[in-house]
Amino acid sequence: MPAQAPEQAAAPAHPFQRPIPVSGDYGRDGVVALHGVADPARLLLLRERAVAMFDLFDSLTESQLAALDSGDYRFHGALPYRRIDAGFDILNALHPGLVPLVTALLGSEKAALRNCIVRRMQPQRTETRASFHQDLQFLWPHDLPMATVWIPLDPLDGSRPGLQVLPRRLSALAGPSRTQRQKDDPAFTDYAEGGPGEAFDLPIALDEEAVAALAPGVELWEPHLACGDVLVFDGLTVHRSALRPDMAHARISVELRLSVPPPGLDPAAGEAKA
Repeated sequence: MPAQAPEQAAAPAHPFQRPIPVSGDYGRDGVVALHGVADPARLLLLRERAVAMFDLFDSLTESQLAALDSGDYRFHGALPYRRIDAGFDILNALHPGLVPLVTALLGSEKAALRNCIVRRMQPQRTETRASFHQDLQFLWPHDLPMATVWIPLDPLDGSRPGLQVLPRRLSALAGPSRTQRQKDDPAFTDYAEGGPGEAFDLPIALDEEAVAALAPGVELWEPHLACGDVLVFDGLTVHRSALRPDMAHARISVELRLSVPPPGLDPAAGEAKA
């Protein structure tokens, strides 16, 4: 099993310019793009490690995946981030002001990294796409401020699966939480087997009509990002995979989720201290 992440990773000097260039209004939209805030050379090394790990997991049988407590991998193509970077060296690849900026957006002095993942999405595997959801549907407690730092390890120029985001800051969950569904239905599972080409979709996903009603007249945003650019979005921001048949290349991305530490939680206990 991967080693426990250290409590804190020391960031080396960065050539990044200050202040961090922010594109968007987080308070209004619940999402901002930060350009050139990650070191592309370091991200490339992480991508190589991710490809090797994904290729290994793709070769495993269902029983082998289950033995690694990774049976859901075949549904969504995601792995715990520590599988490729147990020490969270990715923190050293980020602008030293990024985590403090996100922590401030949370209205907090401290933040904990929780439920961080690395995902490979391949256009031919349409079943791995995610429908509309909010990341806070998967974390407990659901009322603590949380933000996702979404880091593409490939350039997003329309030839690779990206994200579609509803740029509107919400104040509450728009659908059921995973925890609530488990309370209501002891047989609840995160993913449901679909037909050929159909998503192994999230039973708590939001449908198109529900999303349209959340912000009438607001169009979905599908950002194009270079390697080194980052999206930061609120835990209540609605988003989904942007995947189309004409896309030719796979996309690997890292999702670092920072939340205000729940009472009694050691920020270093589950992932790493931010």
